[in-house]
Amino acid sequence: MEARAAEARRRDRLTAQLLIHQHGLEDARVDYSRRNFDTKRAFLLHQLAIVDLRVALTLAVRARRPHLTLLEPDQLTATMPPATQAAPKPFAWRVKVQHNGSLQDVGVHPDYAFALRFADGSKRCYLVECDRGTMPVERAALRQTSILKKLLVYHRGHKQNMHVRHFNWKAFRVLLVANTPARAANIKQAIERRRDLKNSELFYITDQQSIAGADILSHAWQHATDSTYTLI
Repeated sequence: MEARAAEARRRDRLTAQLLIHQHGLEDARVDYSRRNFDTKRAFLLHQLAIVDLRVALTLAVRARRPHLTLLEPDQLTATMPPATQAAPKPFAWRVKVQHNGSLQDVGVHPDYAFALRFADGSKRCYLVECDRGTMPVERAALRQTSILKKLLVYHRGHKQNMHVRHFNWKAFRVLLVANTPARAANIKQAIERRRDLKNSELFYITDQQSIAGADILSHAWQHATDSTYTLI
């Protein structure tokens, strides 16, 4: 077991060094420790989707310096209330959600969190979900995982101002990156079927194919109302 753990740590270091060498990232702190021994294809593809997003953000922000700065999760956590900073997963939250006649206590933990800080000191905060199509978009019950379950938790937490109390954020958006355009369309349709989610300004959707090679900051993310949103 110790030998496997040492090899996993070595792979982590090499991955970080590769990102620094190929992309010039000053900070290649990518968390590969979670489920290190569960190297199934779906997990690896999910991790790579997160890394691709972070690389795209870093390169796009660098092209706009000094007018724009990318704030990584640890930088955001440092400005949060002490209780949040001490939490094992500072960006996770739990709320009571009503769905199909059932009230349940459910939680969510985003894949990534970041903020864009502008020259005037203002910032836009984002929570990211990279979807690899491994769970159903909708299920009848909240006791099972689904994309809809995550969206309901984000929406309810926003209504309760949990982002203000837990993060010290005035506002935020949830970015949903699907693995295919068809999957992105399915997620959009699920949001459209629920008036509370459709009328929310929280959720913006795209797919990996659409943002590959594009300027992610000027990319048009889709909203359930058919409007679009750019990160800056």
